[in-house]
Amino acid sequence: MLSFAFLFRALITLALAAHVFYMYCLARTIDDGVGPSAGRIAVASLFSLVMLIPFAWAITIPDLPDIYARQFRGRRWWAAGRCASCGYRFDDHATRERCAECGEALVEPEPYAYSGRTARRFAVILLFAWIIGMGVGEAWIAADEATFAREVLVTPGLDRPRRWPNADRVLREP
Repeated sequence: MLSFAFLFRALITLALAAHVFYMYCLARTIDDGVGPSAGRIAVASLFSLVMLIPFAWAITIPDLPDIYARQFRGRRWWAAGRCASCGYRFDDHATRERCAECGEALVEPEPYAYSGRTARRFAVILLFAWIIGMGVGEAWIAADEATFAREVLVTPGLDRPRRWPNADRVLREP
């Protein structure tokens, strides 16, 4: 079964991917060219990557489930005479080194500290979000341009706005 922490991180990845999608689409259609080109894709990719930099402040957000489980809940359980991992009461087993229920060491939880693991986890989330957002953005633009090509066959000389999020840009028959 998927853990809450995994689902939480997946949700963060999807939210960041939506941001990348939006930024990629805006940058990809900045000129009125139709069709993929290496230059347009490179500029849009770089732009969407640069637009992820302001999210550096959020580096600890993917750790929130762990921070809650280990810090807030774990410290509260420890103060109440319970195992910090599972909440099992250990007052009657005070001489033991390990919890009788879960087998974890009976030690007070360490305070949360930013670590390289936190940075690596966030970097992986950003990488996945960047790849997903760009892929979906390119597919979105390609679908819009393919639809426009079919519409031009029916109505020659057609000009129409692109689909959201680029509705301010116009597709023109070449």
